[in-house]
Amino acid sequence: MNGNENSFYQAIARTAVLAAFACAAILCAPRLDAAAKSKAAKPGKATQTVRISADSAQYSLEQEIITIEGGVSIESGDMKVSGAKLVYDNNTHVAALTGSPVTLTRGPKTKATAARIVVNLDERRAEALDGVSVEHRDGAVLVTFKCEAMDFNYHTGDAAARSGVEMVYRDEDREKAFREQQKSGAQDSGNLIVAVSPARITASQIHYNMDTGALKAAGTVRVTLPELTLDALDLSANLKERRIEAAGGISAQMKDMTASAGRAEIHYGKRTAVFEKSVRATRGADVMTGERVEVDYTPGKRAMRVKGPVDIRMEIPQDTGNGQSGTPR
Repeated sequence: MNGNENSFYQAIARTAVLAAFACAAILCAPRLDAAAKSKAAKPGKATQTVRISADSAQYSLEQEIITIEGGVSIESGDMKVSGAKLVYDNNTHVAALTGSPVTLTRGPKTKATAARIVVNLDERRAEALDGVSVEHRDGAVLVTFKCEAMDFNYHTGDAAARSGVEMVYRDEDREKAFREQQKSGAQDSGNLIVAVSPARITASQIHYNMDTGALKAAGTVRVTLPELTLDALDLSANLKERRIEAAGGISAQMKDMTASAGRAEIHYGKRTAVFEKSVRATRGADVMTGERVEVDYTPGKRAMRVKGPVDIRMEIPQDTGNGQSGTPR
């Protein structure tokens, strides 16, 4: 092969390499913006528009993996996740973001931060991991979460928190009105504002819908309210309606009265509670047992109604004969 032929083949090789780089650049640019649309192109299937922005990106064409760094954000509808680094798999439409921290927002109401957030675009779901903190504000109502992991469906508003979960529900308008009521010196009655906020819930798992206020909790649940403390194994509630249903290992404290039962329904906005299944209610030294106990713990008209079989044990002070009250020998 002579020198001219060598130069000819080298020129062809250089042209092929440049063409390959040009094709890669053309393929990479549009797919970075529309990476999540490849599956959505099928007729009759719902679509979502996803935008990814960053300072730099590296696209593995063989593995369909995009690695993006520097000011990364990914958006779908009213959901936006921002972080320092994103690894996106165009085969599964899953994006993993890391940073210090990663931030997820859902419209103007919901904000979550964590060390790592994984977004599944097909399922419209995000999983926040490690040091998760969430704030959801709806008018005067503020809901906060602290946990180690949370699954969040940003389409439906469902959040499932797990591992050392603490949730606080506050109605700031109602708290303000209650404080003003106390300053005015108004006498407490059924017509006055009941202290229902803040409501603090700790559990192994909490499922909460940001839009409806519906809640389910499991695994050593504790609810702490201004006038009530409740422990249970399983709990469902609607915090907007101020209503709780609980089951399993129930223990409740209402001022100077405690109750244990297998099931409970509490409307803490109305200061009423119903306990069922092997109920034991205690007030001081007095003990009352039955299958169903209805309690009104409104100050000034507190009362219990017990349905049988009923057993009541009362400790009545007796005069011992030396001028002192006590139990005679």
